[in-house]
Amino acid sequence: MQSINVRLATSNDLSTLADIWYENKVLNQQSDAGLVLVADAKDCWAEEAHQWLSNARCRIWVASRDAALGFMVIWLQEMPPGFSPQTVGCVTEMALDLHTPSSGAGQALLNAAREWLADQGINSMIAHVPHRQPVQQAFWRGQGARDWVDLMWLKL
Repeated sequence: MQSINVRLATSNDLSTLADIWYENKVLNQQSDAGLVLVADAKDCWAEEAHQWLSNARCRIWVASRDAALGFMVIWLQEMPPGFSPQTVGCVTEMALDLHTPSSGAGQALLNAAREWLADQGINSMIAHVPHRQPVQQAFWRGQGARDWVDLMWLKL
C-alpha cells in the first residue's frame, strides 16, 4: 500500500476538506441532537478555514495518498492565567474520509502536529473529541490522552 503523505493545506484543498468535515459532522449529528448543521454548512466551514490558512497560530494538515484521506486543524491556544504551560496545541478538528481506508492517517496527522508544536517549544496538546464517538475517543486514549474537562451543552 502506498505511504501516507502529510502536508499543509492550501486553498485548493478546502472544498475536499469541507466535504470530509461535513460527512463527519453529519455522523456526529446522528448521535448528538444538540448539533444542527445549517443548509450551507460546508461553504461556511470552507470560508472560515480559508482565513485559518493565513493565521500563524493555526495549521491545517492534510493526509493523502492519491487523494485526501483526512485533515487536522490545530491551534496554538493560551491556557488560563496561572497555569503551566502557558500555551498548548489545541486540535479543534480531525476528520477522516469515511469512504476510503485510511489506516495510519490519524497517526500521520498527529505526528505532523507534534513536530510543529515541538518547533514552537510546546510540549502539551488538548483535543476537541466528540463525546459520543467511540472510535475517535479510542484513538486519542490510545495516544495517551486522558479526560481533562467536560464541556457542557445547555440549550437556552
